[in-house]
Amino acid sequence: MENKNEIISYINSISTVLIGLLLFAFPLFVLTITTDAFILPKQILLGAVVFLIFILLGIKLIIEGFLKIRRTPFDGPVLLFTAAALFSAVVSVNRIDSLTAFVPLLLGVFAYFAIVNVAKEKSSLMFIISSFATGALAVSALSTLAFFKIYPLPYSFTHIESFTSFGSLLDQSIYLGVALLVCGFFAMPIIDKPSGIKSKNIAFGIVSLCLVLALFVSIYQLFTTQKPIILPLQTGFQTAFASISQDTARIAQGFFLGSGFGTYATDFTRFKQAIFNQSSSLWNLTFLRSSSFVLELLATTGVLGFLSYLYLGLKGFREALASKKDEGNAVAAALIILLIASLVLPFSFISQTLIFILLGLLAAGQGLKTENSARFFDVEFHLVELRKGLIAVETDDGKHKTNRILPVSFFVLILAIVGVIGFASFQYVLSDMKFQSSLVFASANNGLETYKAQADAIAIFPYRDSFYRVFSQTNLA
Repeated sequence: MENKNEIISYINSISTVLIGLLLFAFPLFVLTITTDAFILPKQILLGAVVFLIFILLGIKLIIEGFLKIRRTPFDGPVLLFTAAALFSAVVSVNRIDSLTAFVPLLLGVFAYFAIVNVAKEKSSLMFIISSFATGALAVSALSTLAFFKIYPLPYSFTHIESFTSFGSLLDQSIYLGVALLVCGFFAMPIIDKPSGIKSKNIAFGIVSLCLVLALFVSIYQLFTTQKPIILPLQTGFQTAFASISQDTARIAQGFFLGSGFGTYATDFTRFKQAIFNQSSSLWNLTFLRSSSFVLELLATTGVLGFLSYLYLGLKGFREALASKKDEGNAVAAALIILLIASLVLPFSFISQTLIFILLGLLAAGQGLKTENSARFFDVEFHLVELRKGLIAVETDDGKHKTNRILPVSFFVLILAIVGVIGFASFQYVLSDMKFQSSLVFASANNGLETYKAQADAIAIFPYRDSFYRVFSQTNLA
């Protein structure tokens, strides 16, 4: 029994460290061996870590001998929104593109459940929040130094004043703003109670000052030299409502499920008005995201996706407002601001994932309080006699009945999900890396190797239309 508890303790510690490392490295992780140096590497990192954590959680359940999962008020809304996005992808005309875009969203959902089921102690939660703050600090340092033409990284593509590891100053500003609210919460005692401050408060205060400087630099560049190109709100509204009402070949699917998650570029191309082409600065652009995240959801996931997200946001908003001002709810204000921002700003994969991370941290913090035990609790699943039903659900009362059928079945399900998504993702990433190598050959004017690498990339994952367009130009050349 003692050896069993020791193994479980090790798994919990390893899972906590993995989440901490993920939140530290997530905003920093870039690769030069993929066609996208900023977003795809973060998706790879997120997928690898959450899959590993889920496997560890499955092993822990088998060792414990019963299936126990943390239950929170966010679970239902998160699953509803995920289901709406998945169904919209399945019925989409661009099914492969939509499913490909859905997988990163699903990884963010997995990150939420991983945080909820791992951060069950105050020390674990503080370690994860500290890792999140440290990652934001590192980003702010790189961005601020680059602004003053100090380049600590050896890569040539980082040697520009507007360099950001997010690939977008808008994404960086959103991330740093959220991190500032979290860190500022712990730094407030320096002002409110200067006689009772702790070393933790001082550390977060220093981090907050660095984040303020970096956020100022990012916003300054957004309003001066690096103005973001955002789809006009009028066009965002027009294309969103056109997508759910004017798709004559898919009237019901279009209204309820939209064009398919992640396929806004198709909606923009199909439904933008002719007057849009009169804009001298925008007429030749294709927008991958709408004017705001909610308008993009309305266009791509229809009424069901739009309403399920509003329901999720309302749940998060109400829980954040109801939370008390303690360490467990340091993310409450950050989550509120992020949800409001989703109403007026376009969100990339990074900001979407940040929503689920904050939801997970808020749920973990609320679950630490005894007064919330009726809403945040562990649920045990047991096999019982058929005359009483096949599966019984009980709250965790400390009396566990060992039966490894459900834990093993759950672990097999985890392995199946990880195997299917992992294999498809591996093919996608391998194809992308092969195609990136072709671009390196092309820059060296090596036509034969360029052709071979692009042909190999398409053979590995033959579902990316952009690869075919470039490959056709290679053939013509």
